[in-house]
Amino acid sequence: MGHIGEMVQLEHSTTLNKEQYLLILTDDQADELEHNAEKLYKCKGIYISSSVFLTAKQERLFSGKALITIPDYYFEDELRESGEL
Repeated sequence: MGHIGEMVQLEHSTTLNKEQYLLILTDDQADELEHNAEKLYKCKGIYISSSVFLTAKQERLFSGKALITIPDYYFEDELRESGEL
């Protein structure tokens, strides 16, 4: 999980700089962003894990931003450890 951000940056030729492009890997991070919505003003896109389930309020809040789902193959090691692969 520690290298997901780097993988996103390499594959998408972007920089996750906590202003224009954000990374959400857990439900807790989505909740934190909801409570700190001012971070969304300059945000263009949010890279989000497919395992994160947004609330209806979060979906509305993030709706003006590009939501890019992080492919499951980024999490191959974690999926293998949990027996899902």
